[in-house]
Amino acid sequence: MAFLGDLGTAHKYDLETFKEMISDSALPTSFSIMGNHDLFFDSWSAFKDIFGTAVYCFVVKTPTKKDLYLCLDSASGTFGDDQIEWLKNMLKNARSKYDKCIVMTHSNFSRIHHTASTSPLTEELLEVMDLFTEYNVNLVITGHDHRNNVSYLGNTDYIILDAVRDDEKQTSYLLLQKDGSNLKYDFIKF
Repeated sequence: MAFLGDLGTAHKYDLETFKEMISDSALPTSFSIMGNHDLFFDSWSAFKDIFGTAVYCFVVKTPTKKDLYLCLDSASGTFGDDQIEWLKNMLKNARSKYDKCIVMTHSNFSRIHHTASTSPLTEELLEVMDLFTEYNVNLVITGHDHRNNVSYLGNTDYIILDAVRDDEKQTSYLLLQKDGSNLKYDFIKF
């Protein structure tokens, strides 16, 4: 299970409570990414203490294939030069070893409604989206706008997730499945 940011209201105790909840649950493995709501009140230090880094990768093995997942930190609205360099190196040196490549980050790459909240820099988006095309990134999964949406550019599907909150009218999670070499996904409402 992956959580793509806005884990609380940016207080350390929110992050600790969230970590406790997922640690005490039946989840065998979970991955967390920082969102813009998690940045306030010096929560970057707390996030790092509780979850470790916000930029990392992991591999999911199916019976016949391996898939690469890249987790990026876009909580501040920018990736920054170091992270883009890390992404370039991962895609150049590791991507070809895996069947599918999925990128997860908080800030979305497209807008489905007007908002004044954190928006990634256009130049960075173009550079990163070019990398996704060049290295055949299959899915980019984001949160931030809190309204599910799917858009497509080249061979990459860009997915925005709903907010998962008790007070939201529309809430869902994304179920991602792999059948052979095909990725299937669906928004499951609850």
